[in-house]
Amino acid sequence: MTRAPLNSVLSIQRVCVALISILGIKLSFAAAIAITEQQALNFGPIIAYITQDIVIAAADSDAAVFDISGDAYAQISIEVTNNRINMVTGSGNGSSRKILVNQWSYGGAVDTNGLGTLDQFGSLANIRVGATAAVKASNIPGPYSASGTVRITYQ
Repeated sequence: MTRAPLNSVLSIQRVCVALISILGIKLSFAAAIAITEQQALNFGPIIAYITQDIVIAAADSDAAVFDISGDAYAQISIEVTNNRINMVTGSGNGSSRKILVNQWSYGGAVDTNGLGTLDQFGSLANIRVGATAAVKASNIPGPYSASGTVRITYQ
């Protein structure tokens, strides 16, 4: 009697175990945020040929004022996207025709970091933005203006 080799008699099986899990996928659409400027930031009339920083705090009557609407009870943040904006007069050519605006501040219906919460109707009124204008003695007299971008995002 001959014996068969052990490996031909025994079959070795490997068992592979696959673990399966369910991948949950969700998506929700937030309402678009609508923003309305109620008042522009206004540094007012100033005396020419004097170097000075004109500061408009967010609580001041000349601060920019915005109202927004979106999802009820949503938390939002506001920011001016340009850290530095140059107001210009005339052609805007040359440093005597530019006034730097920066150091943005937030208040009103948002905290000093620009964070707030929409009400049960999805509204938030009286969002205020202030800033500093760095006026130089070399700035020529005349009306100066600029525009910037205010971004509101859901948190």
